[in-house]
Amino acid sequence: MRRYALSVALVIAGAALPAHSAWAGIVNFDSIPATCCFSDVTPGGPRGPLLSFPGVTFGGGVVMDDFANLATTAPNLYGTSDFLQLADASVLPGSIAAVFSAPVSSVSLDVINGFGAATFTLSAYGAGSVFLSSAAIFLADNPNPGAVGSLALSGIGPIHSIRVESGQGPGNVDFAVDSVAFAVEPVPEPGTLLLIGTGLTGLALRRRRRS
Repeated sequence: MRRYALSVALVIAGAALPAHSAWAGIVNFDSIPATCCFSDVTPGGPRGPLLSFPGVTFGGGVVMDDFANLATTAPNLYGTSDFLQLADASVLPGSIAAVFSAPVSSVSLDVINGFGAATFTLSAYGAGSVFLSSAAIFLADNPNPGAVGSLALSGIGPIHSIRVESGQGPGNVDFAVDSVAFAVEPVPEPGTLLLIGTGLTGLALRRRRRS
């Protein structure tokens, strides 16, 4: 009975020990030299659409500076449009996506509206692109007050990817994101795993002896 109680205590103690995040990140796009406009960007270059940073890869936008001086960390942001052409006359999809290299437990970002008041939605997806949850905010158009807002999601399970979409309607999409922050799913401390393993071993031995 004493060994059984000790085993249970070890499992409980192990589960109670704190977990830690392997890393956390924030991307503000300011390290990339950029000019103001969609028409200045040739796709496939260092300004996007596909951009990889430690822990996350973005798609659907390009890096620009200025954007009516609304970047939440100066000077750059990551913008998209479904009607403003890039340097090769192509257009972007009008939504911004990000895929994390490891599942994250929380994500937050700033949204900057460029054209037409609308609702903007941040959606999170788990493994296999399974929808987890979403958050939305209504923003006025530039240069009116209220053209910048923040969206965040947490406590919904491991997040593998996100997408930011606009309610501006086809042919009218023009917005950007900035200050994208995230933290990976907490992982148990090595000591926690050891204690849990020890406790489970004790329970298994107890059952064998009883049988």
